[in-house]
Amino acid sequence: MVHNGPWEIVRQVHHHQMQCFKKFLDVFQAPTDASGATLLDRSCILGLSEYSEGNRHSVSELPILLVGGG
Repeated sequence: MVHNGPWEIVRQVHHHQMQCFKKFLDVFQAPTDASGATLLDRSCILGLSEYSEGNRHSVSELPILLVGGG
């Protein structure tokens, strides 16, 4: 799909995946331990997407998130 578009569908798929990633992070943010820290505070989570301009066969412009306090 990312080799020749349609780009609007690619954006929609990526948006959906990021919404799912947010829900995943919300689960890590909810519980706290005795010190008040969350699981997310004590984690290091890598979130990334393979969606870029596939027709260029490049690794540039790939969205990458590093989340958490670990």
